Amino acid sequence: HNRDVGYLLANIHKSALILSSFAPSCESFLQVMRKELQLIHPNSKQHFHKFTLVNLADEGKWGHYAFLSQATQQNIQRNMAQGTQTLLLLNKKSEYGSVVCAHCKAHALCATCKLPLRGSLAQERERKNAFCLRCRQEVPFPSFCMNCQKTSFRLVGISMTRLSQELKKRFPHATVLPMHAESRSLTRAKKMQKHTKKDTSIPTELEKAHILIATDIAFSQLHWKKISTIALVLADLELSLPYFRAGEELLQTLLQIRNKAEHESECLSEVIIQTFHPEHEIFSYAASNELKHFYRKELITRKMLGYPPFQQFVLCTYKNKSKTIGSKAVQETLKRFRIFMQKYDGVAVVGDADLAPKKNGTIFEWRVLIKKQKHTVLPLQTFFTDSWVIDVDPIQLL
Repeated sequence: HNRDVGYLLANIHKSALILSSFAPSCESFLQVMRKELQLIHPNSKQHFHKFTLVNLADEGKWGHYAFLSQATQQNIQRNMAQGTQTLLLLNKKSEYGSVVCAHCKAHALCATCKLPLRGSLAQERERKNAFCLRCRQEVPFPSFCMNCQKTSFRLVGISMTRLSQELKKRFPHATVLPMHAESRSLTRAKKMQKHTKKDTSIPTELEKAHILIATDIAFSQLHWKKISTIALVLADLELSLPYFRAGEELLQTLLQIRNKAEHESECLSEVIIQTFHPEHEIFSYAASNELKHFYRKELITRKMLGYPPFQQFVLCTYKNKSKTIGSKAVQETLKRFRIFMQKYDGVAVVGDADLAPKKNGTIFEWRVLIKKQKHTVLPLQTFFTDSWVIDVDPIQLL
């Protein structure tokens, strides 16, 4: 992690380390509570734009197109008349949607990995199959919810292509620009501006666009000056993942979007969050800007469950072209390690990583997640040999 590299460099050079963030990590906040870090707030009290929460479930009841709420459409119309821009943000993997029960909102899970099933948004009308992003197992699209006994599963999500088509249909005179098509040229323009120290003109396509569609990966490539409205099209999709940092990362994304726009936009008027779960506490914390309440509650939960920063995760990864040979090697390694780890308190293998390999192209990948006390030193390389990659304090677990 960049933060850990910063600590290391500050140690080597005997210098002070300044960490800047709109929403620090739980690890950093715990260090503040322990007085290992000093928290400094800006002197000036900045005015924050409030988030406007839109319940997408209500939009569907009223007969509106679910992913373009009435509030978002009104903002687009107003911005077009005023000559400003609207930014629509999608989640990172906008080509996939979640398989969700329309009645109880339960997610369909992979029988092997226990992760939420996904469906291709490019084929959302057919809805023939669903699949797991981890093990790539493909199953028929579920027709029966085990939670509420209803037959009401649907694919929730929207692709950048489909959203562009819908926008052009509803706003035929608007110029719609999906940002992935312009990312390289914008990066090139920013590099030129950095090296020449001269003002580089905004690319014509970007300047003339009424509506921009992007993911949060494109933040650094955006020109915020004319952006008047930001709408998160489906803000809560990441919360469906069984990942303990999901809430923290969504909160960081929300605050990053708002603060970035407030610093760089000359006409920001509204930030809209479209969600099927407006009652979720993450949106309340983001709206109130009282982050200390979130961190304290999150740290209590993590301590109770034995998650970082109170305990340490180690991710061991093994790859093989053969699923059979790889499975045998992983099971033998885990068998020896499980016998050995009985000598230590607080060491455990989390989940059934040896049973569900992740498939990337023609390569199968096994992930073994080990949880241990921070002070416990394990001779992992004795068991997880050169064929394995050992990652202490992994940033991503899924």
